[in-house]
Formats: sequence, structure tokens, C-alpha cells
Amino acid sequence: MNALVLYCGSKQTAFLRLCGLPWPMYNIAESSYFDVLEFLAMRLDPEGKYWFFSAIADQLRYPSSHTVYFKEVLIHLFGHCNDAAVQVSYFIRYLPNIYLSSVSRLS
Repeated sequence: MNALVLYCGSKQTAFLRLCGLPWPMYNIAESSYFDVLEFLAMRLDPEGKYWFFSAIADQLRYPSSHTVYFKEVLIHLFGHCNDAAVQVSYFIRYLPNIYLSSVSRLS
């Protein structure tokens, strides 16, 4: 799971760098790599979702070129989740990681 998440993130950020597209101007939901991540987030069982979101959260802990991408992926996935209970439980679990990745970029 970790390898798949890292692969999608690194390929997407490499594509954006190659094309010279800035982050705020690019909609991450329009990429095939995001489609893979969204499919996993919606179709996995609860244990699979735990491992999936943990793999994304692990990428937020280390400042790198794709930290912003994974932060945006999490925010987008939580915003489009249909199950409110799942949305709240996962968002509460991973909100500190999202916040800390934003703070670390400002330092």
C-alpha cells in the first residue's frame, strides 16, 4: 500500500514539474493518479482504508516535493466522502498531520 501511494504521488508531482503547472492552479482531481487513490479510498474495507490513509499520512511527515500533493489529496477525499461517520473519524485522526505539514512548510 505504501509503495502504491508513494508511486502515485511521485509520478503526479513529477508530471506537474515537467509541465510547469503551479499547485494552486491545478485541480488534482483531474489526474489518473488521483483516480487510483480515490478508487482505493472509496472501495477498500475499513482495515484497508486505515492502511491507505496511514500510507498517505506517512508522506506528510517528511517535507518533500509531494507533501503538498498528499495534503491536497486528503482534503479532497475527506470533502467528497459520502459517509459522515467515516469522514469525521478519519479527518480527526489525520488532521494533525495535515496541519503539521502546513506549518513545516512555513518554517
